[in-house]
Amino acid sequence: MRSLLPPLRERPSSQTSCPEFTNLILTNDERDWLHATCPFLTAEYLEYLSSYHFKPEQVSVTFVPTADAIYGNLEIEASGPWVETILWEVPLMAALSQCYFHTVITDWSYDGQAGEFYLRYLGATRG
Repeated sequence: MRSLLPPLRERPSSQTSCPEFTNLILTNDERDWLHATCPFLTAEYLEYLSSYHFKPEQVSVTFVPTADAIYGNLEIEASGPWVETILWEVPLMAALSQCYFHTVITDWSYDGQAGEFYLRYLGATRG
């Protein structure tokens, strides 16, 4: 999977965190898959998604430091028409997760993750 994040050289801001989103588009193969798999999505909506481009200026990312000024929280806000801002939710969460695993938990790998997931699934379903 291609990274959506630029190298972290500074605390995140909307200028450093979101410009790559303008390159995300719905491919023809993805549109065909949605059409075949999700018949409840109308042709008009799929056309909208096909022509949609993210607007990074709709996103504000602010680092709010804690008292020690080393740690803190990210405040992420998307503003604009709901039909556009709702589309930010999943890609922003994916980018945030990617950022976390590139900066906080750096010794993580995919090795064994499928088995770990399956064991957790079994534990959750068996109550």
